[in-house]
Amino acid sequence: MGTPYGLQIVENCHTCTQRTSSSFCDLQQETLKALSAASVVTTYPRGAVLFVEGQMPKGIWIVCEGRIKLTVTSSCGQARIIRTATSGEVLGLSASVLGSPHTLNGETMTRCAFRFIKRWDFLRLLKDRADLRMNAARQLGEKYITACHVMGNLGVPQSASERLADLFLNWAGEQGSDGREGAHVDVMFTHEEVAQIIGTTRETVSRLLRKFKQKQLIQLNGSSLTLCD
Repeated sequence: MGTPYGLQIVENCHTCTQRTSSSFCDLQQETLKALSAASVVTTYPRGAVLFVEGQMPKGIWIVCEGRIKLTVTSSCGQARIIRTATSGEVLGLSASVLGSPHTLNGETMTRCAFRFIKRWDFLRLLKDRADLRMNAARQLGEKYITACHVMGNLGVPQSASERLADLFLNWAGEQGSDGREGAHVDVMFTHEEVAQIIGTTRETVSRLLRKFKQKQLIQLNGSSLTLCD
């Protein structure tokens, strides 16, 4: 089915041909049918806010297509990107399970398609479906490990240039490269968003990119980044 945002919407999870091996796609057929019956398909443009810190959860969003940034706001009002979510992931899971306010802000980075399930409907499915409980536990565990890594990195003093270099190497690893010389990386963030990831300003990111290019550490052509050294 076509949508105003040009996204391909699949009405039934159990017949979806784009399912991934992630937690909420890798379920039994009966569970997928139950998810489809309990959820509604919704689409959003880039820049749409799904939830904000302190807001009580209304339900969960299963990401069918697109990318979402999850941020926290510092005491001085600066946004910091904690991570991004893509197809197959679930947003609002911990808040919905605990019945506690969201601790992050969720905002779409691209045009996105979701399956939204109201909180009480989701809790009922958790009670009825063992495989859904296991997959929910797995995703919560993965997010806990990620949070531990983030907290551990906070204690390591690094300059802005070191944090930017680490970010590029991490992207290379996520996209199937080991960070070797000549590796190509698709950059999916603006300078402002990169600044929010590494905890600096947009001006600093722009300056560091110029410095990296002058030192022939990187080549940047549009959204394509090449690691030269």
